Amino acid sequence: MLIAEIVIPCFNEARNLTKLVTECEKVTKLSGDQVGFILVNNGSTDESEEKFLELVEGINCIKYVSLTVNQGYGGGIRIVTGK
Repeated sequence: MLIAEIVIPCFNEARNLTKLVTECEKVTKLSGDQVGFILVNNGSTDESEEKFLELVEGINCIKYVSLTVNQGYGGGIRIVTGK
């Protein structure tokens, strides 16, 4: 059961996403599956969208949200939390 989800907004991070997803999986495993992640593609103009979709497919501890326009760091968090 999840006790926390961590929101991580990302912008043009295609080359860093493999490491990010790997680290998220490690943290989830170390937490006994009590921590999950929500990765927000915050209007990226590089290959982030494709890379996100490729990497998170079938990974239950990571949710993915994609914004077509960059909302800024706080905007990426507000979209997910509704605040």
